[in-house]
Amino acid sequence: MMRIAVLADIHANVWALEAVLADVRKHSCDAVWNLGDILHGALKPRATYELLWSAGFTLTIRGNQDRELDDWMIRDMGPEAVAWLRGLPATVVFEDEVLLCHGSPADDCCYLLEDVSSGHPVVRDDGEIVGLLGGASQAVIVCGHTHIPRLVRLANGQKIVNPGSVGLPAYSDDSPCGAGAQRLGASDRDGARGETLRLDWRHDA
Repeated sequence: MMRIAVLADIHANVWALEAVLADVRKHSCDAVWNLGDILHGALKPRATYELLWSAGFTLTIRGNQDRELDDWMIRDMGPEAVAWLRGLPATVVFEDEVLLCHGSPADDCCYLLEDVSSGHPVVRDDGEIVGLLGGASQAVIVCGHTHIPRLVRLANGQKIVNPGSVGLPAYSDDSPCGAGAQRLGASDRDGARGETLRLDWRHDA
């Protein structure tokens, strides 16, 4: 059984990433996958890049905001980090079984699992999700973008996992996870069982 840690939407939050990586080491994960929106944000783009580089992530793809860098971010990151970010693929397929994407396979700005047209996230029905997958037939799809951790099992047998956000976790007004929380999605390839963890990180630095 292969144990995989799936991270998304770090948004330059190096403190949250440190907490996640410490937990990954504690759980002896075989691989770490990064689903994009990595260095965009006003916190610590360069420090986040250096930590990612030293951690040796197994697979990394880009998100929509990895294409939207302002001048300050570019200066803070430096040319090698910018080149690395711009060279990342939009999607990756792992061993013909798992598809990594940020939003949907065809659109990194798409909310794959939720319809937000009402102003609130509502889980889509199977038909809508299958349509947005655009023919992707892998048994497991892992995605990010929404910052909402969720595991959906489709009637056709496919499983879709969103681990939530490392740097900017979504929360409800009634039950906020706030700035002191972190979410990590860890799943086993055999059955794609998802586990969402909430971790404390140093947010007063």
